[in-house]
Amino acid sequence: MSVDLNNFEVLLREERALYTRILEKLNELIKAGRMKDGDKISEITSELITIESDASRREEEMTDLVHKTAEKIGIEPTNFKLSLLDKEGKYVSGIDELRRLVSEVARSAAEASGVLSANVEIIEETVKILESLDARAGGYGPEKAKPFSSKLLDRSA
Repeated sequence: MSVDLNNFEVLLREERALYTRILEKLNELIKAGRMKDGDKISEITSELITIESDASRREEEMTDLVHKTAEKIGIEPTNFKLSLLDKEGKYVSGIDELRRLVSEVARSAAEASGVLSANVEIIEETVKILESLDARAGGYGPEKAKPFSSKLLDRSA
């Protein structure tokens, strides 16, 4: 019973490329978050959504391949390990590289989340201050003013 490992090799290479792209985008997102560049954050987020969709497809392909291969060699898919087929250890370094990338992605995702959360807190505080200023300028006291209070917009009167 011979199993062709080429499909695993292709999928592993594609996964490494995907995680490398994700890592690059997360680093860009962190930089944009620190610079408080909302347009860039939106652009990168959109790209990450597309990449995540690609990653989901790759994961489905890998799962299908594992199930088919496990069935072919007569084991349960949950017991499948590539090392069962890779007697020469050809894919060990590739799998180690993939694990390293996944770990870096997790770290960068946590950092990006922290940076963006800090921005949200700053934005929320800024909105509170602006609402307070608008309310005072509009003569409404502590209540929220109507958007674009006429007293703020019409300075000629």
